[in-house]
Amino acid sequence: MISWCAPAAADGSREGRFGGRPFLAFLPSDEGGAEAADVAVVVFLHGAAHRGDTVEPLRADTALRLLVARTARRPDGPLGPTAVLAPLCATGTEWSKPPALAALSTWLGAALDARTSALRLDARCVFLTGPSMGGLGAWAWGD
Repeated sequence: MISWCAPAAADGSREGRFGGRPFLAFLPSDEGGAEAADVAVVVFLHGAAHRGDTVEPLRADTALRLLVARTARRPDGPLGPTAVLAPLCATGTEWSKPPALAALSTWLGAALDARTSALRLDARCVFLTGPSMGGLGAWAWGD
């Protein structure tokens, strides 16, 4: 089950937990009633430098910030209202290896099934991206 840890931070992100692992969610604003509709989702898998137990390094990740600015903060963008989710890979694991890859699949399935008022994701419109280790994880997950 996905749980929210705190209200939105200054950068607009919300920290959540699933299976004991933290993640960041950048949800589209509710302007124009976006909260009532399913939204596209972009899953951002970070590189090896951000592995650990706290999402704070993710907040400063330049690639993630650009992705959020061009998707979740632009309801008029090419995907329409979009949520950006950034799970955190544990220290000593890699997105493309079986333990983290299995956990990622379970986590994403739970996120798509959650269907709460704060998180209504369109399972037909899921994108997976990331730099370095995150890119390898995207390839492995899509395989």
